Formats: sequence, C-alpha cells, structure tokens
Amino acid sequence: MDPLQFSLFFAALLLAYVLVHMRLVRFETYLKEIGGLQQLNDRLKGVAEAMERIKVERLEDGLQLLHEDARDIGDTLQKVETGMGVVQTESGGVVIPTGEPSAPERICTAVEEQLFRLGYRKLRILTDLRHIHLEDEVEVQVECEKQMMCYKGKVVARNSSILNVDLQPVVEMFP
Repeated sequence: MDPLQFSLFFAALLLAYVLVHMRLVRFETYLKEIGGLQQLNDRLKGVAEAMERIKVERLEDGLQLLHEDARDIGDTLQKVETGMGVVQTESGGVVIPTGEPSAPERICTAVEEQLFRLGYRKLRILTDLRHIHLEDEVEVQVECEKQMMCYKGKVVARNSSILNVDLQPVVEMFP
C-alpha cells in the first residue's frame, strides 16, 4: 500500500469513526429523553392509582346520612306539629292553637332546646312526664346522639329551666 492509499484509507476510517460517534451521542440523548418519559409514565401511573383510591362512596355515604337526617327532622317536625295540635287546612295553611303549654310540654321543650344547643341530635326522652308539676325538680332520662356517638344520661329541670345536664357516651358505660 502506498502512502496516498494509506492516507485516504485512514481518513475514511477517521470519518467513519466521527460519524459513528455522532450517531452514538444522538442515541444517548434519545435514551435520556426516553428515560424522562419513563419517569413521566411512572408518575402518571401513580396519579392513576391515586384517582382509583379516591372513591365517591364516602361522599355517597355522607349524602345518604344527610338524607336520613333530613327525613328524621321532617318526622320530628311532624311529631311536634301533631303534639302541638297543629291542623292543616284544605287550602294548605296551618292553624296553630294558642293555648298555654302544659308542664310536661314546657319541660320537654326546655330539655330539647338545651340539648340541641349543646350539639346533640336524635333526642329521645325516656322519662314519663305526664304526671309532673312545673315547680317539681325532675330528672329526665334521655338518649341522644352527638357526632355519630350515642349518649345516655339525665337532665335535671325545674320551672322550665335546666339545672344540670349529665350525659355519658355509651362506649364508656361498657368497659
């Protein structure tokens, strides 16, 4: 091989090496981009899994509880109207009697208002209040609910005013 052929061969070999090297550099850049896409893909999978964990069932349960509470309020309102002697007329109006409430009604109302003010709901009065007098000190046994926990206890009342409220959660009653 003469020196000219060797020089051309060497130049061609060098040019081929440079071209291959440039291709490899581009390929490395491409692989880095693919690696970044892989990280994005992993993040996207994480977001998809998080979306699957977010369930509307809790929201549906909350709405169901709200619906039940609204129904309970409607039932209680109807009982109160019935207890007060409220009469609905044919035209859709209501007639409310103006008579003085009895002693049991006044004590019951005072107990209910106090417990509702304290945040209790679903109140049930267990004591028979039919034969009491307003000036007597009365212990009224009650059951109620606060923050989805049942409470039982007594409320002491006299002259339509509340003297003492002693309610305990049911879970503390059973060790």
